[in-house]
Amino acid sequence: DESDTIPRLMSIKMNIDGTLELWDEVGNVQIGSDSGALLPNRWYRVEFRVNDTTQASTLLDARIDGVSFASGTVDWSSVNGQGDFFLGWQMGCLSGWINI
Repeated sequence: DESDTIPRLMSIKMNIDGTLELWDEVGNVQIGSDSGALLPNRWYRVEFRVNDTTQASTLLDARIDGVSFASGTVDWSSVNGQGDFFLGWQMGCLSGWINI
């Protein structure tokens, strides 16, 4: 919910062409490149990793079936406390399923 007071830190978003994007929501930038297109009617394991041992150089990594499609280092030194992760569609995707 966009009205939550907990900040959204990162997201994995699906585009209308079936590709995924990893986003640093603190800096409002995409990390790395889009994934390859996911095929309909097939299960995928989507993973993400966050290592914020040093918040000024937080490591983000997103994977599909164990293979990284986007990774990078971001600065989350301005973040205090907890944050949200978002998994969903970009605007313009009309239908589909995400089973979690």
